[in-house]
Amino acid sequence: MCGVVSADSVLTVLDALEAADVEAVVDGGWGVDALLGRERRPHGDLDLIVLGDQLDRIVGALAPLGYRTALDTLPITTVLAAPRDRRVDLHPTVANDHGDRIQAQRFGRIWANPASTLDGAGVIGGRPVRCLTVQGQVLSHLGYVPDDGDRADMHALAEAFGAGLGLGYARGSDVRVRAAHLDDIAAMTELQLRASVTAYSWPGNEAWAARVHNGDFWRLWQSRIGSPRTWTGVATVGGAIAGTVHVRPWAHEDLDPGSTAELNAAYVDPVAQGEGLGRLLNDAAIEAAARLGYTDLRLHVIEHNTRGQQFWEHLGWARDGVDRELTGAGGMIEHRYISPGTREGGR
Repeated sequence: MCGVVSADSVLTVLDALEAADVEAVVDGGWGVDALLGRERRPHGDLDLIVLGDQLDRIVGALAPLGYRTALDTLPITTVLAAPRDRRVDLHPTVANDHGDRIQAQRFGRIWANPASTLDGAGVIGGRPVRCLTVQGQVLSHLGYVPDDGDRADMHALAEAFGAGLGLGYARGSDVRVRAAHLDDIAAMTELQLRASVTAYSWPGNEAWAARVHNGDFWRLWQSRIGSPRTWTGVATVGGAIAGTVHVRPWAHEDLDPGSTAELNAAYVDPVAQGEGLGRLLNDAAIEAAARLGYTDLRLHVIEHNTRGQQFWEHLGWARDGVDRELTGAGGMIEHRYISPGTREGGR
């Protein structure tokens, strides 16, 4: 941290940008404190999510305040600095068709701030400001090893708002499975993104793995959690989300969705694999399907995912003889499995 950016400095910058008709969303440490409504610690910079095509307007608006370009790593980021250690980190983005804000990352990767995370309401210096939502903040603090400051920020949000956190923020080692809620969506999204990119990066499908981003899975979980005749669960370790699972009505024409459910989106964080979480999620999903009135439960496993096939077969699932080709996936085949309870019931 080079210096301390005060609340007054933040508000002066935001006022100048508003006067220039610039759309800015407060991110980073100031974004966390804005959500909490109080300044909890000193901040060395002000992070702003902005539109890339407004960068010139931003530079012009802040120039009278003494800000000049100090670091340019565009299209990833650009840093403006002014006397008295004032610093603004700009994260330029492009809006996609869903309203997500896409930002370039190193090595050709991309990052998405999902549309619904961009309209958080916070307070800085007693004034309302636009900032990332709680779930937007949690999402941006996943996918890397957090430091003590990250942990303090995220635990503060969890305590204030009930946000579900990723495994890097675990406190203790107690294990449980519970129903998921929308406050878990950030951790669930990041977990599925990592797991899916690993599982689906087969020869011929590299383009999909390169362009998929967290906004895609965010929308999936938004549509899953709370939908009719579904159940979504998470496995937690030390209160942090380490696994996911979802039960939904059968979505294909060959089986009756009134009696048949599909178990999908079953993922365990690689760090927590081998600790029995997969079995706990499996058992909870089977129980949930029965509670919802289903008498038949199936799932699909990618042909090349031999480890996954071994896992489900170890739990008693068996191939039912039906395969399907994934659309647009280079001829990749998925095998269909039937649950042990369904099979033992003679269905």
